[in-house]
Amino acid sequence: EEGDMNWISVKDNFPEAKKPVLVCTKKNVICQAYLIKEIHISNRTTKEIEITEWIEPFNDWFIYDEITHWAELPVLPKE
Repeated sequence: EEGDMNWISVKDNFPEAKKPVLVCTKKNVICQAYLIKEIHISNRTTKEIEITEWIEPFNDWFIYDEITHWAELPVLPKE
């Protein structure tokens, strides 16, 4: 259908880190964001813990609402 986007569930896959994408939250809010992933070592268990955060790129704010899906940014108009 016209206007359909190829939304990908975060349960299936994540975009590459720091690549701007569109995200959809649990509250159906759509905005641009990028993903950061960090590996931390737990002091208690000495196991690696992966921390995943979504950042809104214009103000570098964390997005605290639950992200459910993401999609590639659309192609910009040529003129």
